[in-house]
Amino acid sequence: MTPSRRAAGEVPDPGRDRWRETIRAKALGGAPERREAFETSSGIVVRDLYTPADLAGMDEARDLGRPGEYPFTRGVQPTMYRSRFWTMRQYAGFATAEETNQRFRYLLDQGQTGLSVAFDLPTQMGYDSDAPEAEGEVGRVGVPIASLADMSVLLDGLPLGKVSTSMTINATAPILLALYVAAAEAQGVPRAEIAGTTQNDILKDYIARGPYIFPPRPSMRARRRNRRDGRGAVERHALRPDRRARCASVRLSSPNRRASSARRTCRPSGVSAVLGRRHRCTSRTICARASSTLCRIW
Repeated sequence: MTPSRRAAGEVPDPGRDRWRETIRAKALGGAPERREAFETSSGIVVRDLYTPADLAGMDEARDLGRPGEYPFTRGVQPTMYRSRFWTMRQYAGFATAEETNQRFRYLLDQGQTGLSVAFDLPTQMGYDSDAPEAEGEVGRVGVPIASLADMSVLLDGLPLGKVSTSMTINATAPILLALYVAAAEAQGVPRAEIAGTTQNDILKDYIARGPYIFPPRPSMRARRRNRRDGRGAVERHALRPDRRARCASVRLSSPNRRASSARRTCRPSGVSAVLGRRHRCTSRTICARASSTLCRIW
C-alpha cells in the first residue's frame, strides 16, 4: 500500500510511508500477501500498519476511558486481576449425581474457585431419568437431575456460600434454579449468600442445539437482572426472595386459569415431578398450582 493508495480515512504519516516503501516492499518481493485486502468478519478493512497518527482524532474519555468505567475498554473492574483472579471452573457433570459430586469435590480441592454444572439431555428437556424418551441418554453428556433429592446429592458437602455456580441449562432453568436454592437452604446456606448464573440462552436452543421444549413467544420474554456487589462485579449476585420469578422459559398459569381448547396433558417429566402432580394445561403454559414457592426465587 503506497501513499497514493492510502486506505480511506487513514491519516498521512511519513514514517509509515517510509516503512511501506522500504521494509515492507522488500518483504513483499519475496512473499506477496495472500490476498488484496484483509477484512474482519464485519467487513472492516485491517490495515497493514497502525501508528500514533491514527489516534489523532481519538477522545480518550469517550473512546478509551479508565478501568472500571464506560466504555470498559480497559476492563470492567478498576483493578482487574491485580486484586482477585477470575473465577476458575471446569465444566463437569456425568453418570450420577453422586459421582458428579465427587468430581466437584476433587476440582475444589485442586484449587478451582467455582462450579460449572453440565446436565444431561433428559434434564435439559424436562424428562425424568426413567421416562421412555430418556432411554440411552441418561448421564451421557451431563448429570441427570430430576428431583430435589438428586440436587441435594449433587451439592452435598459443597461450600455453596463461598463459591458461585454456573448451570448450563436453558428451557428448564427456572426449575433447576428452584431446586438449587432449595438444596442450598436445606444445607443452612442463607439465600442471600447463594451466587451464580443460569445460562438462560433459549435463543441458542431454537437456532442451534435443538433441546427447546416450550413455544418461542413466551420463551423469548427473557429479562436479565444483574446486581453488582461491593466491588462492582456483575457475575456474583444474590437471589432475592422478595422478587417474584420472571421465568425466561415458561409462563406460569394461575390456579383458576381455564385451559383453552388447545389444552393437553402434561407429559411425565422433571417438571411434573417437581410440581408433585399431573394436571391439564394449555399448550403455552405450565401450571404451577402445586408450587407457590417456585414463583418466589428471583
